[in-house]
Amino acid sequence: MRFVSYKEFIDKALELAKVIPNKFDLIVGIPRAGLVFASIISTKFGKPLITPDINIWKSPNIKSILICDDAISSGYQMVEAHRMIQSKYPNANIETAVVIKHEYSEVTYFHSLTCDPKLFEWNIAHVKQGKLACDIDGVLCPDLPPEFDEEKELEVYQNHIKSASPMFIPQYTIDAIVSNRMEKWRVETERWLNMVGIKYDELYLWDIEKSSDRSGYEIQEKIRQIKEANVEYVIESNRVQSQAIHNELNIPVLCFSNMIMLGAEND
Repeated sequence: MRFVSYKEFIDKALELAKVIPNKFDLIVGIPRAGLVFASIISTKFGKPLITPDINIWKSPNIKSILICDDAISSGYQMVEAHRMIQSKYPNANIETAVVIKHEYSEVTYFHSLTCDPKLFEWNIAHVKQGKLACDIDGVLCPDLPPEFDEEKELEVYQNHIKSASPMFIPQYTIDAIVSNRMEKWRVETERWLNMVGIKYDELYLWDIEKSSDRSGYEIQEKIRQIKEANVEYVIESNRVQSQAIHNELNIPVLCFSNMIMLGAEND
């Protein structure tokens, strides 16, 4: 799996912007992520920026147009954008640019080649690449401080699991939610997941009597849950646990706290 963070994408976009010639009268950005790249080019060249669906940029001097997107694979969106823009500016020369392209796709300018599957930071709530396990605290909702003692501050903890503000709500069904929360909080956890609209197939919690029973076994329990769920990649909040999961199971692990995917392929 190839993972691309916002930071990496912006760095590549800025590098690509240096080699694209300043010869275009109009820049077109394909929503949503394509607009990030297009705005860089538009600002650098001092040229107007539109999206393919805008009626028309009222100027008689549009002779050369650059259509920008974040990446291209099948090419459908780029072909459709090209068709729409060509219909509005039939006499203009149209070229294309993407930051990352599939090896079989055709564009005028690009920075990097990659092969599917790929996962972008700005798409993790909308695209699932295979069977996924996901942490709760620190991913789906904010985590409590490491020094927090849920037994001593039981009321605060109960309020957290019942009414925490959602942080990440995927628009797909998570195959397995894995957590070091105790099994006795299953009802409250399920109610919260349903309340905030998080869809999932399996919920793995820890069947222990009290939080102190964890006693340093948090990573081993999380690995056990993930192994039982038999998933292809994981979204985990904790950096240390992310590394341990990847080392033990040899599957990609996205550390949500710093958006680094362990085990991801490079260009």
